[in-house]
Amino acid sequence: LNQTLQRCGRPCGRVSLDSLAFSTNFSTIPGVERQLEALGDVSGSNITADLE
Repeated sequence: LNQTLQRCGRPCGRVSLDSLAFSTNFSTIPGVERQLEALGDVSGSNITADLE
């Protein structure tokens, strides 16, 4: 962000990132339990025998 402000030059001269704060709401991120279970099933299977 600092580099972007520097490239912007004079038009962005009064912009400050001093009080900029990032926050994340992890409750909006969907769970991956089903995908992890599916991966576990694949890694635990005998895929060579299944393909024959």
